Amino acid sequence: MLQLFLGLILIILLPIWIFFISPEILKLPANFSTNASMIHAENNRFNIGSGWEGKTIAISSSNIETIKISGNISTLQTRFVVESLLGGTLFELNQTYAVNRQTRHDLPGGNDINGIASILFPPGTNQKSINFWSIEMGSPTPLKLVDSKIIQQLNTLHYHVENYVINDSLGYDFLPLVPEKYKVLSNVSVDIYVEPITGIIIDRQDSGTSYYADKDNKHIWDIAEWSNKYNDPTISFRVAEAKLKKSSYLQISTTIPIFITILGLVFALSGLIHTRKNQKSKK
Repeated sequence: MLQLFLGLILIILLPIWIFFISPEILKLPANFSTNASMIHAENNRFNIGSGWEGKTIAISSSNIETIKISGNISTLQTRFVVESLLGGTLFELNQTYAVNRQTRHDLPGGNDINGIASILFPPGTNQKSINFWSIEMGSPTPLKLVDSKIIQQLNTLHYHVENYVINDSLGYDFLPLVPEKYKVLSNVSVDIYVEPITGIIIDRQDSGTSYYADKDNKHIWDIAEWSNKYNDPTISFRVAEAKLKKSSYLQISTTIPIFITILGLVFALSGLIHTRKNQKSKK
C-alpha cells in the first residue's frame, strides 16, 4: 500500500515539476549579467558631400546588467560601446528593457515600448523565427533559423537576416542633423549562433550601412559602413559556459522528469501487484 501511495505521489509531482518547479529553477537569475567583446570595423562620412574617412578597426563591447527585479520581471540595462585602439569612445548606445524571466521575451516598457521582441534567447530554443533585438542596434530584426553549425565541438543553431532596414536614429543622435532634420536608417545583416538547450549566444556578427533619410524614409546620404564580430576569447568563454550549464539544464528539463515518471510507475505497479497478492491471500 505504501508503494502504491508513493507511486501516486510521484505521478502527481511530475506535472508540478514540469509546469511549476522546473520553470522556476530555469528562469533568468535575479543577478543576471553578460558581456561580449568584439572586433569592430567602420568607415564614416557624416557630413553630406564629404568623402569617406577610410576603414578603421576598433574594439566594441556589449554588456547586459540587471538593475531591477520585480517578481517575474527583470529590468535590464544594456550598453554597446565602440572604442578606438587608442582608447577613445567612437560610439555608444545605452538601452533598457523589461524582460519576462521565464520566457525571456521583452515586456512593454523601456526601449521596447510595446514588448514586441526579445533581447535574449530562452532555454530550449527551437523557434523557426524570432523577432530579435540586438542590443547593438536601436530596433529589432526578424531572424530566421537557416541551419546549424558546430563551434568548438558544440552544436549551435544559426539565425540570420540580410538587408533588413531598421530605424537606427537613437545611436546617431550625437549628429547635428539627427533628429532635427533627418532620421538614420540602417540596412543590416545579422548572423547569430545559439546553443539551443541553454539559449546562450555563442557567436554573433553583423554588418550594415547607415544613412540619412527624410520623413518619408527616402535615402539621402550614406553616413557609415560598419561591422561587429565576437572575438575568439568571447566565443571560447561562451562555449565553456554553455557546456557547463547544458548538463544541468538537461537534468532539470529532461532527466529528472523521466526519473520521476519511471520511479512513479515502478512504485505504482509494484504497489498494485502487492495489493492484489494480499487480496488473493486473504481469499
